[in-house]
Amino acid sequence: MVEQNLVLCLLFATLDGLFEILAIAVLMYHDKKSETDGDESETDGDESETDGDEAISPCARYAGMGANLLFQGLSTISATVAPWFGPVSIFVPTALCSELLLNMVIIGFIMKKEELNKDTQVATYIMLLAALLLPVVGPIPQDDQTNPLTLLEKPFSLAWIGLFVVLFIGSTALMIMKRYERMGQFRGEMCILVVAIGAEVLSPTVSRAFGTMESGGAVRIALIGFYIMIQLVWTYQGIVEARYVSSHVKYVPLSTCGALIFNALTGLLVWEDWKAITSWLGYAYTFMIMLFGVYLMSDLKFFEVKEKRTRSSMAMFIDTVDTTMLVRSTGSRHLDVEN
Repeated sequence: MVEQNLVLCLLFATLDGLFEILAIAVLMYHDKKSETDGDESETDGDESETDGDEAISPCARYAGMGANLLFQGLSTISATVAPWFGPVSIFVPTALCSELLLNMVIIGFIMKKEELNKDTQVATYIMLLAALLLPVVGPIPQDDQTNPLTLLEKPFSLAWIGLFVVLFIGSTALMIMKRYERMGQFRGEMCILVVAIGAEVLSPTVSRAFGTMESGGAVRIALIGFYIMIQLVWTYQGIVEARYVSSHVKYVPLSTCGALIFNALTGLLVWEDWKAITSWLGYAYTFMIMLFGVYLMSDLKFFEVKEKRTRSSMAMFIDTVDTTMLVRSTGSRHLDVEN
């Protein structure tokens, strides 16, 4: 049994986001360097153009790929270990907020690779404040959960986990067989989204299950094998997502909201977080703040139709008022309006 420690859970969750961003930053640095060297070589003539193609040596490229794989491996290890020491409903939001903050600092401010507008920066700060508040108002680690199988065997837990396993395996089969390409753009993207959310929900729960059990034997081996399978499918899903999804500014926020909401429900239904929540009101408000932060960061516009109707009604009201005032001022009963 791993001794519960919320500080270690938060630490490994933060490292997960850090290593994930560093893995991306390494590739972006080499891409930026190759583009810069290519631009300089084009201005120096044919001879320098040949040198520009060879500006990045194979050794440097392999070093970049090696660094990327190293950081990805460290990120996977951190994401695997973090749920052992604390609730999954704490780990997932912390890792997400760490990734968003470090993306803004490293890729946005330091590397200047992305231009982050004010809404994105404010949303990132909102997510950060919510992540700092979550360990205070959210569930604390429960040391009495010495056998996670007893929790997973309860009816609500079996129904909840079984639902996600069925959806995950079914959507994975459709994705591997490339059936999503025949389902239409929207249904195909929803199929890929189900794979992503299923992996984000099942991965920390399975990791916590085999990491906290005192003695598992064959059950632990089976859980570890299922966890490795989830990671492999998740990696393949990322490749398919990058190639197939038409609008990431709408897809990514949906995936993020799904991960936050369903992991919080998993903590309540499976890991009995309801026994250890410090403040229910603060816990609910914290997740609402996170969801509003994701909405502010995204390109989604849920209130666009309502806004248009309000403006249309206001415009009609203003036109009516202007016409009435004009009639009264001129004393005329008939007003010709030229369009």
